[in-house]
Amino acid sequence: MLANPALVGRKIFYSSNLIAVHRKQTHVTLNKPIYVGAMILDLSKYYMYDFWYNHIKRKYGNRARLCYTDTDSFIIEIETENVYDDMVEDADLYDFGDYPEDHPLLKKLPPNQWITKPDGTRELKNKKVIGKFKDENARTRIIRYAGNRSKSYAIETENVTKNIQKAKGLKKSLVNKELMIDIYERCILEGVEDKPRTANFLRCE
Repeated sequence: MLANPALVGRKIFYSSNLIAVHRKQTHVTLNKPIYVGAMILDLSKYYMYDFWYNHIKRKYGNRARLCYTDTDSFIIEIETENVYDDMVEDADLYDFGDYPEDHPLLKKLPPNQWITKPDGTRELKNKKVIGKFKDENARTRIIRYAGNRSKSYAIETENVTKNIQKAKGLKKSLVNKELMIDIYERCILEGVEDKPRTANFLRCE
């Protein structure tokens, strides 16, 4: 057993008659289309760069500031009279499917942004269409944002139940309870937060 190249280690329990052996997997079946995943990521980069440079920066110039970006999302600060009116002007780029029916934006959409279903009801043309951009805070508005690194940021909205705190590697319950947006701001403006947070984890070794 000790000469087996697949051997990783072993653990002796309280009784010398009981030993657990950890071995590597000796056979691997590569039956997943990895190239499809790589292509999806490349397409995402294309859509993201195209939207930022060929639409946002071209439309707003220095009035648009990129606060945060991930694989498929942006957080952008824009100086404009009414961002919803701007979105209506470029409606073909957006999926407005998450806005409530009484939202002012929907009332301003031109007829060509709607399709009539067989039962006579209307539906948004771009609803759930791949490649269209969507407002993830369609039912509220962002009033404050603080981000200090990738996968670590906080968003405060007009509806407190829609607030978001992210901190990769920490338990979600700890993040939601302890890490308020003020803490993220202090980390950015004053340095590292000096109050430690503790959390217990169960891991399989």
